[in-house]
Amino acid sequence: MLQLFLIILFLYFFILVFLYFYQRNLLYHPNENNYSGDQISVDIQKVKIQTSDNLELLGWYHEKNLKDYKTLIFFHGNAGSLENRIHKLNHFQDMNINFLIIAWRGFSGNNGKPTEQGLYEDGKSAINWLVKKGVNEKNLVLYGESLGTGVATHLAQNKNYAGVILETPFTSLVDAAKKFYPYIPVNLILKDKFDNYKRYFCMHTRFYGRLGAGARMKIFAAHLGFDKVLFTGFDGPEAIFDGDHAFEPGKKTLPGVFQNLRLTNVSYFWKEQYDYLWDYIHTLYPDTNFKNIGGGEKYHEKA
Repeated sequence: MLQLFLIILFLYFFILVFLYFYQRNLLYHPNENNYSGDQISVDIQKVKIQTSDNLELLGWYHEKNLKDYKTLIFFHGNAGSLENRIHKLNHFQDMNINFLIIAWRGFSGNNGKPTEQGLYEDGKSAINWLVKKGVNEKNLVLYGESLGTGVATHLAQNKNYAGVILETPFTSLVDAAKKFYPYIPVNLILKDKFDNYKRYFCMHTRFYGRLGAGARMKIFAAHLGFDKVLFTGFDGPEAIFDGDHAFEPGKKTLPGVFQNLRLTNVSYFWKEQYDYLWDYIHTLYPDTNFKNIGGGEKYHEKA
């Protein structure tokens, strides 16, 4: 019995050592490729951005009008190349916006190895590059995707940027890792923690987990203190994509307040949900300017 215990203890210790030294290979996946052959439809210029530790980062830059339009800087997630984001970048084609997307160190052929502090430096260098191009920080929007949300929230601290967009954010990598490795003391061995929860206030409302990520993100963005929250969809009385959604007909999990309305007209039922939440967030944040820049904008005249 003692021998079995010692074997299990040895194996557990071996796993800890393996995870400690190999963890960044599990976290960062620069060679992962889910590129489906999308062609970039917006004009871009390939640029090189110098970091303070003498690395060159590949970036794709699109300039439409620096003076009149906001400039968005895109921080991608933990896997893949810039080509993997073409399907997202193409949506900017018809928008009055400038943008820069950078590849992290160790990604898309860049030298260096990705680390938490290294990614912060990459993001900061990209912002400095835009400032030197003439972009006013007040006209800069930070867009974080997945792991990139950690960089966006870090760099947004004590800054007066035009806005921050967080796509699939997380509280911290410690919290995320605990779900995959519940029996590992990840808080002790994790090198890159991205403690985002220390940089913003996580808010639970009656809508949490019920009205979908879109509704929660509006409330979250407003609670961060931004004067203006721009968004697409949300979703007005007309669907802008296929599939179940909190404001679409066919959604099975609706808040009780809406179920009790007992509406027979589905479109009107959907509209009632939307009106209820719209009034709710304006009551919570009367000084925040919510503006829909996508589908259903006719529904936002009172924004």
